[in-house]
Amino acid sequence: MNFIEKMPLIHGNLDIYVIDHYTGEILRHDSDHNQIQDWSRNAITYLLGGRLFSTWGNHGEVVSDVGTPFSIAHYKDGKDGTSADDIVTTTPWTYSNAMEGLIQLRTKDDGDQIGATAATGTPLYPFFPTKMRFGIGGLDADQNPRTDIPTSQTSLNSVDDNFPYVLVDRNRSLDSHIEIASSGSITANNMVTFSCKLPGGDASYPYNGKVISEAGLFCDAALIPSGSANTNMRTGTMLAYRSFYGITKDESIDLIFHWSFRS
Repeated sequence: MNFIEKMPLIHGNLDIYVIDHYTGEILRHDSDHNQIQDWSRNAITYLLGGRLFSTWGNHGEVVSDVGTPFSIAHYKDGKDGTSADDIVTTTPWTYSNAMEGLIQLRTKDDGDQIGATAATGTPLYPFFPTKMRFGIGGLDADQNPRTDIPTSQTSLNSVDDNFPYVLVDRNRSLDSHIEIASSGSITANNMVTFSCKLPGGDASYPYNGKVISEAGLFCDAALIPSGSANTNMRTGTMLAYRSFYGITKDESIDLIFHWSFRS
């Protein structure tokens, strides 16, 4: 049996709120299904197998989380850590003996390693979603949301260095960006919501002046494309995608994204 092909069906939804930064009024609420990418089933397979982290991946650019401000130095987006200018100075997760059994050892060219061990302090890259990114390539020639994006696509259609990743809050603060909801009266949690905010009130915010029309949910762990001649590990893999009618971001509005998965 091919375990990946027998994965349970996963449903996704992306709720988008456009809110007046100064009054708190909801100006627009856009809710629709998101597209689950091929890479999500690979990531979930590792998670179901008890492997939460990989030893190869990419965290993304230097970013500041929105809810509880903090900065983390990362590899620059699109880099793989092999050259001098890719060096990461800090990492959100590193290996310790307490994490034995939760780690999938991987290398850039050879993929999964069997029987090897990780050194204490080795940077780790999670298979679970950690960040979102937003782009301007989600509309067709008639300015309608595109419906021709393949599930094999690994990144947004139009981004540049001024479109940083926004990290899911790892601290579960009072302004927590992570919500876990249970279904009805049953005790098992079968839905998780990842949320982030592109804030108003800052004239220098990098998304200001852009007509945002696409969103992607990403994990950090590297995955080899199935059936591809390219055996190098892809990093910063997109797990889900959605296009939507363009929203002009400026300092007068907050944009809030709630990305939910359920089985």
